[in-house]
Amino acid sequence: MRSLCLCASGRPLCPKFTPAVHLVAGLAEVRAASLTPQQLASPLMKRPYDLRHSGVTWRLNSSVPATEVAAWAGHSVEVLTRVYARCVVGLEHVWIGRMDEALHLGEDR
Repeated sequence: MRSLCLCASGRPLCPKFTPAVHLVAGLAEVRAASLTPQQLASPLMKRPYDLRHSGVTWRLNSSVPATEVAAWAGHSVEVLTRVYARCVVGLEHVWIGRMDEALHLGEDR
């Protein structure tokens, strides 16, 4: 694992407590060393957080509990709900059905 944190010259790409600007430069070095020119030119590499955002949104829309999604994303639940609250769409019928079922627990229908 340590070799993944070193550039070709042997210096650390992202030593502990490195300022964020150095981490971004380190990420660029890692990408350049590990991806092909075609992959680097891909639109997906222009904004890699779009992929992360899509993953978080997909999990939320798949009804994964917010606590689990927040832990996976490295967020608090408060940050997760503030940032992604508008991303959960098309599930109103699911929530209404669950609330209706909860009101009628133990009843014969």
